[in-house]
Amino acid sequence: DVDGSFALIQKSEELKSEKAGIHRKLPGQLEDNSYKKHILCEVSGNYLSITDSAERLRNHFEGKRYIGWKKVRAKYEELRAKNLPPGIPGWNPKKAEEDAERKKRRAANPARPARDRDQDKDRDRDRSRRDRDRDRTRDRSDRDRDRDRRSRDRRDRDRSRRNRSRSR
Repeated sequence: DVDGSFALIQKSEELKSEKAGIHRKLPGQLEDNSYKKHILCEVSGNYLSITDSAERLRNHFEGKRYIGWKKVRAKYEELRAKNLPPGIPGWNPKKAEEDAERKKRRAANPARPARDRDQDKDRDRDRSRRDRDRDRTRDRSDRDRDRDRRSRDRRDRDRSRRNRSRSR
């Protein structure tokens, strides 16, 4: 009986090594079998369990996320069917109107962009000055706060020393 159990153990070891060899020969790692218990919803990308009740599945298909993704995908297909790449004029009429208006303004006043750049530089310079001043003020207030804290600590220490000497 002992010899039979040793033979079975040896056989199981051989099978394990054979299994490991097969796994090494496979191109990728084997996937977990738990994925078979789930279905991927093609619209929302959620995993749905096969064992879910009909009510739970109905709730998913009537839910906000599912409906929202369904609308997004429908709009995407609609725009894709139009096949209008962004380079074609008129694909966004509102933007085209804004661009035309901007071109007219620039043509009427060609010196304006340089002036705008100068104003931007001045604004940035003023902003950096304000930030520096604010930082200095914060530093001062922090130093004052630290100084107050140190003097308070000294005062408390002096009081405790006095009280100790009186109690003796």
